[in-house]
Amino acid sequence: MVYLPHRFPLSPQQFPRIGPIRFEVSEIGKAVRSFLRPTEWQSGHTGKGLYSPSPGGIATGEQAVGHGRMTIPQQHWIINGTKKWITNGTFCDYFTVGCRTDGGFTVILVERAHGGVETMPIKTSYSSAAGTAYITFDNVKVPVENTLGPENAGLLVMLSNFNHERWVMTCASIRSQRLIVEECLKWANQREVFGKPLFSQAVIRHKLAAMIARVESAQAWLENITYQMTKMTYKQQSAKLAGQIAFIKMYATRTAQETARDAVQIFGGRGISQKGMGRHIEHYHRTITFDSLLGGAEDVLGDLGVRQAIKQMPKNVRL
Repeated sequence: MVYLPHRFPLSPQQFPRIGPIRFEVSEIGKAVRSFLRPTEWQSGHTGKGLYSPSPGGIATGEQAVGHGRMTIPQQHWIINGTKKWITNGTFCDYFTVGCRTDGGFTVILVERAHGGVETMPIKTSYSSAAGTAYITFDNVKVPVENTLGPENAGLLVMLSNFNHERWVMTCASIRSQRLIVEECLKWANQREVFGKPLFSQAVIRHKLAAMIARVESAQAWLENITYQMTKMTYKQQSAKLAGQIAFIKMYATRTAQETARDAVQIFGGRGISQKGMGRHIEHYHRTITFDSLLGGAEDVLGDLGVRQAIKQMPKNVRL
């Protein structure tokens, strides 16, 4: 296969046999849509909080976890609890909160305006623009109408979004890795050492070969899974592809970290400089571990993939 730095993502022109991916609305999406239906709520909050560039929005990423109890006569939830590392939590107006309730687990939409919600920024190595926050819920009184999905069936609501979330993260991770490989190819071509191009050094070619092999293998795996996603319903994807998607997410971020290390070695001092020709390499190397945590840590995803594989194995299989 000819190496094409910009060959991403799948396009109808390149792969006409592939149809649209079945991004069916998840359980949490259905619940939020149902909640947004009233015209009064939409006109009063949506323009300001969900879609406007003004401060506000829904806290995305990991759902916050708290403890909820129903008040008599069952008109409100009272929520207490904390959660770390919530993306957008610093400036959002609405929180999707997974709560342990008397009968199980329930997802509730909490508005900051309800009172009792406090957020504190968490400094990270990647970017303050993510609004990563530590959230505290202190006796937050929430109307029962804010329940998302069935009561005590919150686990289904939260898990229904994971597969496509991890797929999107994998797409972004592989595309970023491809960009870094492209930067290294350009640098090896233009940089001269003792009167010769940098790529004349065997050790540099060896690193480039490994980087290209990693990103192309990840790309091929992603395209394989993506094609299957276009041919399956959402339920079929959950049953048959959850493990594969977990594996490709783990593989993409692990290979990305290896590529980041190799890129710094190729760029030398420029690879740790935040300005100049190596600025993309420095930023990538400094922030790449962030990708490995999104949607579940690598070890967690690997374990999920193995458990899914074992689950599909015939019980009587033997050597």
